[in-house]
Amino acid sequence: MNQSNIRNFGIAILNDRLCEETSTIFVTGLGRSGTTMISRILIELNIPMGNIITRQTAEDKEFQVIIKNNQWDLFDNLCRQRDSQYSRWGFKCPALRGGIDKAEPIMRNPRGIIIFRDILAISQRNKLSVNSEFSIDSLNQTVKNYHKMLEKVKMLSCPIMLLSYEKALFYPQYVVQEISNFLGLNITDDESLKVAQHTIINGDHKYLTKN
Repeated sequence: MNQSNIRNFGIAILNDRLCEETSTIFVTGLGRSGTTMISRILIELNIPMGNIITRQTAEDKEFQVIIKNNQWDLFDNLCRQRDSQYSRWGFKCPALRGGIDKAEPIMRNPRGIIIFRDILAISQRNKLSVNSEFSIDSLNQTVKNYHKMLEKVKMLSCPIMLLSYEKALFYPQYVVQEISNFLGLNITDDESLKVAQHTIINGDHKYLTKN
C-alpha cells in the first residue's frame, strides 16, 4: 500500500471544484488559530490580500472593520471595488466566521480556507496575546466557538479547504502545494519550499512583535 495514501496531512476539501479565474479567497477561523499564517502564505503566492494589511496579523483592516460592524452593504461595495482591481484576490478575517453565510452570496466565486488548531494551544495563545485568564471555562468557550463556526460552514456551497495548524507544521511544503492547487496556481517544488520556509513558522516573530 502506498504510504502517502494513508498518511494524515490534516486537509479536507468541501464542495470541491476547480478554481475560477475570477475568484475571492477568504481566510477565517478562530482567533489565534493560525489565520495569520495562511494569510502570509497567500501573500507569498502573490494573491492580493488587501491595501492596508496589519504587520502583526496580516489582516485587511478595511474588511476587518466592516465585518466586525456587520456592515454588509459596505462589504458588498468593497468586494466590487476589489473585483474591479483584481481577477483573483483575498482577505483574512477571523471575525468573518460569524457572518460567513451572509458574506458568501456577496463574494464573486468565493473559496474559503478555514484553519483549525488544538483548543489548548488557542487558549494559551489568548492568554499570551490578550492577557485572558486560562481556565477550563476558556477551553469550553473555544469548543463552543468551533461549534458555532461549523454550523455556519454547513450552510455554505462554495469550495472550502479545512486545514490543521498542527499538521501544517509537520508537512509545511505539502500544505503550501495543496493551497496552491486549491487556488488553481502552478508552483514548482522549489517555490513551494521557499514559501513554506518563509511562512509556516511556529512562534513567528512577526506575529509575536507588535512593532
